[in-house]
Amino acid sequence: MLAKHVEDRGWRIGGDSARDDGGGGKAAELARAPVRWFERRDEAVGRFLRVSGLEGLLPADHPAVAAGVVEEDNPGQGGRFRLAADIATALAAGPDVQTMRRAAACPTWFAAGSEDPMVPVADLRALDPDGFVFEGLGHNLHVQDPQALWAYAAPRLNSLLDR
Repeated sequence: MLAKHVEDRGWRIGGDSARDDGGGGKAAELARAPVRWFERRDEAVGRFLRVSGLEGLLPADHPAVAAGVVEEDNPGQGGRFRLAADIATALAAGPDVQTMRRAAACPTWFAAGSEDPMVPVADLRALDPDGFVFEGLGHNLHVQDPQALWAYAAPRLNSLLDR
């Protein structure tokens, strides 16, 4: 029920501080790199797992991983492989995080994993000195430990429902 309420109100959990209006950060660096082609599917899968932050979290044969890699040029006949997503979408983030936070018509909370290379704790602290740090977790903490995320988010979201 809470998930439906969150969806109905348009609330969002997520966002990367690395996606800023100045074009800096690791996401922007990755986004500006040319498309990388791989001769073998397993090489493309390895790259997908690394750039998505899912390395060690999902097996290579997971459906989400299969969706993250595409074959081009004569599919099934020795084509080449690349990541399915255009990483340049990281550059289309719009306003910087602080501008969006100031414009928000609802409470905002910031959190990051202590081991997140895309949004280091220092970046979190620059955005919100009181931001929550999930110790031992990385960029995809919602995959690594969904219960920890829920334990953090549920009381905050429930407090909005009680208003």
